[in-house]
Formats: sequence, structure tokens, C-alpha cells
Amino acid sequence: MFPQWRLIVAAVLSSSAYMTGIAGAADSFTATNGAILRAPEIAGLTCPQMTSLLQEYSSSGYRDAEMLSEDHPDRPIFDYEDQLATTFYDDCQAGTAQFLDTGSVFGRGFTD
Repeated sequence: MFPQWRLIVAAVLSSSAYMTGIAGAADSFTATNGAILRAPEIAGLTCPQMTSLLQEYSSSGYRDAEMLSEDHPDRPIFDYEDQLATTFYDDCQAGTAQFLDTGSVFGRGFTD
């Protein structure tokens, strides 16, 4: 009697499963190329673990250099990888300058 109600429930359930994959609650993803990619909870990863996982995703071949379209079957994998990369940058790269005094690096100007 209410077919629209069924569509709404299906949409809510599928978006919930999608967000679960992004949050990393899924144990792994299986890409369309057959690659199986681990997907642990990002918040619990150390910097070396994030580095290893990012290398695993990069070498899997699940995507080219191009961003995946919103309707691509591997889009949840891309979104997880993007969240992982953002967390890695924020937690492990930003603010970890190799030079304690950056003034000496940038203060010289250009030389011939």
C-alpha cells in the first residue's frame, strides 16, 4: 500500500551500511578489481599503521589517479582512503616540521 515507504527504508539502510564502511567498522572492502583491502577503525591506528595501510591502498590498483564518481562501486573504498589520508596528515604530518627553526630555511631568499 505504501511503496514509497519501502524505498525510504531501503535508502536509509543502504546509506547506513555505506557510512559504516567509511567509519572503518567494516573489516575489509573488496574492490571491483578483486583486491581485498583491510579497513580497520581509523581512530585506533598509529602513524606507522596508517602509513602501511595507505601504501596497501595505493598499490592495490583499485583506482586510477582520477577521483571516483559518486556512483562508482568502489566509492566507499575511496572515501575510506580519503578519510585515512586526512587523518594521517593531521595526526602524523602537520606540525612535524623537520626544521626546528624554519626562519633559516625561508629567510635566505633566492640565490643565483
